[in-house]
Amino acid sequence: MLSPERISVLFAGDDALEPALEAAWLDDLSADRRARLESMPDPADRRRSLIAGRLLLRGTQDLALPVHAATHVSTAHCAGRVVCAVSRDTPLGVDVEPLDANPPGRTDLYVNADERTFAGDDPQRLLWLWTRKEAVAKAASRRGLRLLGQIDVRSDRTDCEGRSWLLRPLDLGPGFVAHLACVAPPPPIVIRAHSPESLR
Repeated sequence: MLSPERISVLFAGDDALEPALEAAWLDDLSADRRARLESMPDPADRRRSLIAGRLLLRGTQDLALPVHAATHVSTAHCAGRVVCAVSRDTPLGVDVEPLDANPPGRTDLYVNADERTFAGDDPQRLLWLWTRKEAVAKAASRRGLRLLGQIDVRSDRTDCEGRSWLLRPLDLGPGFVAHLACVAPPPPIVIRAHSPESLR
């Protein structure tokens, strides 16, 4: 097991689950959580949410914490990836996007003028900015595209909500851009890939 003073970042693909495994994971959920999952119209979103829950469970185990003791948790998913970051003591946020995706929403709402000069019309640079902004916003508990425009993420440190946030790229495999935001100085960050079978 990892030291509780670490940030545990766990990720997995979002491939279809074996029906028996999916049924077993659903059976492990509370009635409310299961009902919320089963009400999701998109099977891929249901599957990603289910995988995120298993990653969270494994993350608390990695940190030797009781299941509901992790005080800082952030999850994100996109086509092909699910990621969960867990810490006992360190506020954090995480985001991931596939590099072949279109940048989300109206970029003029969340990219400031200096960032626009940096990114130009390069969709991968815009996704790089987006995942950094989303990670900071999650860590600082901020929401809304207009609020994201106030967060400048061109450097590895930024301020938001009266705190300084450190940004770290996460290697979640080829074809994805992902970032972690956490308060500085961060504890060690451990990244682990998982398969559905390893999350049983």
